[in-house]
Amino acid sequence: HRLTASLIQLLIEDKFRHPHGMLDRYIKRLITYEATDGAAFVKIEGSSDTQPYFYAIDGVIASDQLAQSAAHEVIFHYIMTGSHPRHYGVDRINLVSRGVGQFKDGAMQVIAMDQPGITIAAAIWL
Repeated sequence: HRLTASLIQLLIEDKFRHPHGMLDRYIKRLITYEATDGAAFVKIEGSSDTQPYFYAIDGVIASDQLAQSAAHEVIFHYIMTGSHPRHYGVDRINLVSRGVGQFKDGAMQVIAMDQPGITIAAAIWL
């Protein structure tokens, strides 16, 4: 939900004046991919000074050995089985604090790295 919340925050800060441009900036910052499917709308909306405040996921992964290990595991497991790998224990709490993992239970003991944007960013980083 943090990724969705960060997009909504961008839209609110921009007062919803440039929704397509904000989405493009969000995607570019999150996964370093240049979205072009809404270019005509972005042109009509004009430019905005509002910038995403978070780091690109690939930079987080590249700078953290634990995140790198988890990214490799998630991507290769997807490639080999077509499904998400097992969840991690609280020993991988750093994945949550770095923004690439999320708690999957109310007791905050089960951690997953299964958000689509993060998975895409990890695949691009690999």
